[in-house]
Amino acid sequence: MGLYREKNAYSLGIQADIYGYALVKMERTRQLQTILNPSTQPALAASNVLFCKTVDPAFRDVVTPNVDTVYCSAWLDLSQKPVVFSVPDTAGRYYVVQITDAYSNTFASIGRRTTGTKAGRFAIVGPDWKGVLPPGLQAVQSPTNTAWLIGRVLSKGKDDEEQATQILRQIRLTWLDESSPQVLKPVNRLLYDSKVEDLCAMDFFKT
Repeated sequence: MGLYREKNAYSLGIQADIYGYALVKMERTRQLQTILNPSTQPALAASNVLFCKTVDPAFRDVVTPNVDTVYCSAWLDLSQKPVVFSVPDTAGRYYVVQITDAYSNTFASIGRRTTGTKAGRFAIVGPDWKGVLPPGLQAVQSPTNTAWLIGRVLSKGKDDEEQATQILRQIRLTWLDESSPQVLKPVNRLLYDSKVEDLCAMDFFKT
């Protein structure tokens, strides 16, 4: 009986590790990408803030195989209320905004292929929110309260990069009342300093 329980516990632990790996990996990526000043105590990470980055061969945060777009990124905290995502009219220019949940599954794709290129406003809604959205907002339901938004706008080359970036900078994040949605939370220094693969079992499961 004892050997059976030991093997069963081991099997459950392996399954839990597989199930939780993406969650922990995504959380570490969130903190690495949004930390404001790693030297302060406690260091803080900012959610609901758009970061525009230049992607070149030296960029190693995540896999970025394409060099035909300019990028922006935001990690969303939907635990309080929806975050409103506004995009400008791109005048036919290709763009796409991929939104993934805390497991790294893409649950929404906003852009020319799916929603067109006219200006639009979308409310990214967490799984527990029960309110009513104002008119003119299209609801996008997230399965988790953490979401990762990755925006890409087509750039036709170096001469076109600035114009593409100007479009990117017109993308906005707000609360429903148009105020700043920034949320600051302390960084988990263990995750910041250690790769997920280097965590001991207890630290992994606690995270």
